[in-house]
Amino acid sequence: MKITREMYKQQRRPRFGTANPERMNVPFWEFMAQNKARTAWWAKEEFEATTEGSPVWSFNRFGMTQTDLPDGRVIYIAGEHEDFYDPDFYIYV
Repeated sequence: MKITREMYKQQRRPRFGTANPERMNVPFWEFMAQNKARTAWWAKEEFEATTEGSPVWSFNRFGMTQTDLPDGRVIYIAGEHEDFYDPDFYIYV
């Protein structure tokens, strides 16, 4: 999957859905989840952009739960990215 700078700029921010569960079709998020080692800092460096004071969505989180399903899929829920002093700090609920 190729993520362009424009896609990054449009899709970088965390946001809430309107239902639970809800399929969020956000290619940048999917790219970050597939490349688990990549952080919000990496994305900012890669796309040479600033976050204009808001955090960049990150799959790299502390305290995230992992549930393995019988069919081989995995569900990850919540967690937090970095500490409060980091510009990309965000608590995912």
